[in-house]
Amino acid sequence: MNFSDHTNILSGISFFECWDEQSRRALAEFCSLDHFPAGSAVFRKGEGNGAFFIVNDGEVVITRPTETGQEREAARYIAGDSFGELDMLTRNVRNADAWAVLPSELLRIPGRGRSLEDLLRTYPAAAARLFDSCLRVMAGRIRRADAVIAENPLWAKQMRNQLYQDMLTGLFNAVFLREQLPSLLKDGPVSLMMIKPDNLKTMNDQYGREAGDEAMILLAGTLKRLAAETAMVCRFQGSAFAGVFPGVDKDAGYSMAEHIKDMVNNLDLSTITSSAAFHLSVRIGSAAYPQDAGDAGELIALAHKMLSIDRNQGKV
Repeated sequence: MNFSDHTNILSGISFFECWDEQSRRALAEFCSLDHFPAGSAVFRKGEGNGAFFIVNDGEVVITRPTETGQEREAARYIAGDSFGELDMLTRNVRNADAWAVLPSELLRIPGRGRSLEDLLRTYPAAAARLFDSCLRVMAGRIRRADAVIAENPLWAKQMRNQLYQDMLTGLFNAVFLREQLPSLLKDGPVSLMMIKPDNLKTMNDQYGREAGDEAMILLAGTLKRLAAETAMVCRFQGSAFAGVFPGVDKDAGYSMAEHIKDMVNNLDLSTITSSAAFHLSVRIGSAAYPQDAGDAGELIALAHKMLSIDRNQGKV
């Protein structure tokens, strides 16, 4: 396919309907028309970036992993739709997977072997129009999303709860933790603790799964009261909780971890176990920013790793 064919495709896409013919011809030199069989990957999470796509024919789905590791659909695009503009402009690595649902023909901008720098150097006016069009498309999506939220506040609240809230305990979940933790690292030391009951399975076996759920709810409430207004507690995954404690450095974090262990061990579970003696025990993986990790992702990974490295103290 030659540049003239690319120009014809660009002319029929609403993304470029306000462009003049000269700008479309200039951009056409920097496009490629890529073909993807059904079920093939357009891109994968973690890959480098530098291009966005417009669906000329077919269908593409964007998927992201859930807390349980399963893939969920985040978006779906058909002919005329564009995706990946923000990734291209920010040069961030891909944070999701894209798959061709049907045999698909995608216009890649810039094309393979080309770059935005090449376009900017060769055709600066076309590059400027491309940036402007991308920003307009993204702004339009935001406006439409804001309108939906404003018109459906109850629905929006329910959707937010489903996205960020753990249904059993009422705490925030791992999605919320990963989104909010980076902003909490801006104002000094932060300790992150992964808190996991050691003997919850024993309770489930002796008193039933419902008793185990009640113990999780009780533990969540206890940790939430400990956090009060200065810290944040989330259910991370499975029976593990995450506690974020701003202003608490590494040494203070170890002392707090011991306090939490004692507090959990002394929880009154008599209403759950029908007055039978049972004491929860927990192990805690503790890591601190900036002493142990340089960013939120490293901090979460290290604290989670500490759960298995040292069951007794969770120290680095």
